Amino acid sequence: MRKKIMIKVIFHLFYHFIWQFQKFTISLHRIQILKDMTKDEQKLYWLELAEYDLDTAQAMYDTKRWLYVGFMCHQVLEKSMKAFWCATKPEDPPYSHNLMSLYQSTELSKIMSQEQVLFISQIMPMNIEARYPSFKERLFHSLTPEYCKQMLDNTKDFFQWIKSKL
Repeated sequence: MRKKIMIKVIFHLFYHFIWQFQKFTISLHRIQILKDMTKDEQKLYWLELAEYDLDTAQAMYDTKRWLYVGFMCHQVLEKSMKAFWCATKPEDPPYSHNLMSLYQSTELSKIMSQEQVLFISQIMPMNIEARYPSFKERLFHSLTPEYCKQMLDNTKDFFQWIKSKL
């Protein structure tokens, strides 16, 4: 029994190391790609990624993968907010998944409605909680088909709204 547990722990640590290494190399690659782009190209880059993630969120909804609907909706919001950042600020967007931080650090804080701010605060946990097993179970039970449909519709509306502001 102890041997099985040790093997699982070692496997988990190895998997985590590989995942972190991949994340690091992807980040370096993204930094290089973005560094070579104009601000307008960066804006389009983030918008294209957000649109792809929106399509993925819809696919996750269609296949009843509720947990990943929330995760992908978070990705859409984050990337569309980074597109807005690129369109309105001279510096590159931060390497952050914190939607509230992105909101507060841009002009979005002056133009978003209270409903939109509430929505991004509700979506915030989807990024972290969808990734880690200890949170997945709790989150999974809170994501009903109706809630996911509403979240997806709100995400689509937010994405269109951001695009209209660019």
